[in-house]
Amino acid sequence: MAKSLLITFAFLFTIGNTAIFAQGKTELCPQSPFDSSAAETMLGRGTCTIEGTAQATRNAQTWYANGIEIRLYPVTPYLEEFLELHKKKAGGKTAVYMSDVAYKTALSVTCDENGFFRFRGLKPGKYYLLAYFDFAEKGINVVDDGSVRNGPEITRFYHEEAYTNNYSHRLEIIVTLDKEGSTEKIKLRRRPGISGR
Repeated sequence: MAKSLLITFAFLFTIGNTAIFAQGKTELCPQSPFDSSAAETMLGRGTCTIEGTAQATRNAQTWYANGIEIRLYPVTPYLEEFLELHKKKAGGKTAVYMSDVAYKTALSVTCDENGFFRFRGLKPGKYYLLAYFDFAEKGINVVDDGSVRNGPEITRFYHEEAYTNNYSHRLEIIVTLDKEGSTEKIKLRRRPGISGR
């Protein structure tokens, strides 16, 4: 039993802001300090709006992010380092995270059944919008069961099989609001150029 517990609660040591687990899993956080006061000020009351739809598209089909939470972060030096780390390092045995305080310093809304969302009362500035969207692609495949020859005639047989492919997309965008009273209309979707995922 003791040996089992040692495997479950693996050893952990840290180097700077890098956590390295005994199983080979590495977690990275930005090295830049997070200025919570400046970030909260950036999220203060203004008269700007960001609105749009959150969606995923595959094979000419579109899925709308019904009931998905959208988080909005002010773009700070800490966030810029986080995005760069995520783009270059995330994947495989490496995970990139924000600190708890940075993660919580954000605004959030929930999409309606059409994937529509709106953030009101924003100040002019630059913002990063993020959501995680799981969806399923369903369809029918036609399967060839072979053929039978009857004299000069050949008859082929087919049957249909239903399939389901499950996907998880990281939806994100950076939006700049130039002046008070402005409204930006966007589509929130997978953008590999921002975070690389």
